[in-house]
Amino acid sequence: MKMVFVCFYEAYPPTSGAASVSYEIARHAGGESYLLQLGSESGENCVGNNLTVMTFAGDSNNKLSKLSALQRLIPALAEKIHSLSPDVVVLEGASWVMYHWLLLRKIRGICPNIKIVYHAHNVEYMLRKEKHGILITGLTRWAEKRILENADRSFAVSEVDRQHFERVYGITTGILPNGVEPDKFDLVSDNDINNLKAAYGLRDKTVLFMGAYAYKPNREAIDFLGWDLPAEPLAAAGKFVLVASAVFGIIVSILVFLSPLAEALGGAVGPELVFFYVLAPFIIAAVFLTNSVQNYPIGAAESEKTKALTYVPE
Repeated sequence: MKMVFVCFYEAYPPTSGAASVSYEIARHAGGESYLLQLGSESGENCVGNNLTVMTFAGDSNNKLSKLSALQRLIPALAEKIHSLSPDVVVLEGASWVMYHWLLLRKIRGICPNIKIVYHAHNVEYMLRKEKHGILITGLTRWAEKRILENADRSFAVSEVDRQHFERVYGITTGILPNGVEPDKFDLVSDNDINNLKAAYGLRDKTVLFMGAYAYKPNREAIDFLGWDLPAEPLAAAGKFVLVASAVFGIIVSILVFLSPLAEALGGAVGPELVFFYVLAPFIIAAVFLTNSVQNYPIGAAESEKTKALTYVPE
């Protein structure tokens, strides 16, 4: 069986949890497998286990750059999938689900017989709901529901996520749990372990928690700097930037959608996707600007820490 895995981030070499999950699944898929990913430079690598990694230049760490390249990348990914003619395409859902929905639509248009699997690394709507405004949350829920409905199979990573999908969307998914490569733990010697435990003051048996533990970096940064800046004004500033940018994007998208330009764009991306292709840059810009506003105290705190650490009295 020939399989293609698609990531809108750099999964190889793996440097994060999501990257490790995607890469290891592709590596152990069996048969002939391809991993299509975004990165800073285009390239192709055969990494063993009949797995070939194909990287498309899209600057996956920069939201604005990724969005500006989106109109080129989604058709390019779909064409590459068409040329590979796989039996199954797996969409690795660890980035904004709207990207996957647009790609799924494109694949369906040129490769209607290919089976598409959506591997959800999380219930994205619930994550966006905690951190973003109504617009981003609403678009995420809309796209997540449609990709779950239109994929041939969908998988959650845990029973908890599976129950959330069923409760929120009324859709039952399978479970493809995350895992680790146990052989890699053999590379760590007892001496390495003892040195680490001594360095951190750990005794007896220790349980290591690895994950996104809840914390409040903005509050810590503001306390460190001694700014008289309550959390409410900072949050309000972020929301204002998000809403203002999004509303402007919606207005522009509607004007384009109703203009003769829509017909020209529709021939390239499909009439039903014109609105979203025009709106997408504004949405990403809104998220980027909001993050910049809200993360400004953290950057200022890091700058002050650096100055304090490098200061040498005369």
